Amino acid sequence: MSQDQNCIAVIQARMTSSRLPGKSLMDLSARPLLFHIAHRLKKSTFINDIVIATSINKEDDAIYNFAKEQNLHCVRASEHNLLDRYKIAFEQFNPDYIIQVCGDSPIIDIEFIDSWIENLSETKSDYSFWRFPEDRKIVLGGFDVMSSNAFKRILEDEGDFYAQEYVSGYIKQYPDKFKISKPEVPSKYYVPEIINDANLRLSIDTPQDLNFFEKVYELSGAKPGDLSVLKFLDIIESNPELINLNSMVHQKKLGEKTTLCLFVVENFETEDISKLISYADSLRSSYAYGISFLIPETFDSEAFETTKIKYKSYSGNLSAQDLKKYFPKTNFDVLFCSKKSESKFNESSENNLEIRYIEDHIYENSNSR
Repeated sequence: MSQDQNCIAVIQARMTSSRLPGKSLMDLSARPLLFHIAHRLKKSTFINDIVIATSINKEDDAIYNFAKEQNLHCVRASEHNLLDRYKIAFEQFNPDYIIQVCGDSPIIDIEFIDSWIENLSETKSDYSFWRFPEDRKIVLGGFDVMSSNAFKRILEDEGDFYAQEYVSGYIKQYPDKFKISKPEVPSKYYVPEIINDANLRLSIDTPQDLNFFEKVYELSGAKPGDLSVLKFLDIIESNPELINLNSMVHQKKLGEKTTLCLFVVENFETEDISKLISYADSLRSSYAYGISFLIPETFDSEAFETTKIKYKSYSGNLSAQDLKKYFPKTNFDVLFCSKKSESKFNESSENNLEIRYIEDHIYENSNSR
């Protein structure tokens, strides 16, 4: 790759994750998750600048402050249009190559990223579809590399859902619009056959994922941000039981919508609430549902803090109109409430809000959604 070519890495991160709010700055091995990612990117041979792309929401001021503390660039735009954030970074740095990095992937492999940049430069391609045996998995994820020409082509169709929501996902959806190289993944990145059929996760989307990576770091003895992908594989191969910590977590696919659920809790016993939180947690992990609770201000919130489930407290009596008061920016898909409150919230169903009964999941051993 030519010395005068410019590469930027853009880390996309928000504090309002639907499954694990605040995960971007949650500690893993005593350092924030974003630290791990930026620390690894700094080891690249080709990356000139690291940019954190976040939203203009007040909640994301914490990410902006983190970027400044770490001497990283930060761009901010709409929470609902990821492409806009990348566009600002592109216009500011005018790169030849963009590395799109998910802000929840703590073991991205820099050696592989550099080899991807080299491949695009040597083949003069826009993007790469990396080849590996159909019956094998690889321990690579959380990043994509594209040329400036590819990004400009995405901008030409900036109103497209896949462009706005995923950026590089647009290339995967419409590959015929791009020059694609098809190099082979080095075999050292193959998941060992003994665990090839397991749900080996590489991102942090739930508390179970965070616990999994904490355990791996403990066994590795690595400093924060220094756990290599190959060491990670060695540890998992030697301790396959670790996979059980988060094997139930569902990995969303390209284009898969998150179902947003609100649990409105009014008059229930503490034991019942514990059952309900357990049920909500299973929806979050197994089905990738986004979970929020609205609870009386008299309730003990410790269980919500422990499980890292988003909640807000209310006082007095609730009405259907109050839901927007407490969650003004969220359009929920499903409302869980007491059967006694159905008539009160029934008017919400006019906005395509599905109503389900809390009692069905407290008093029955139901695994249904």
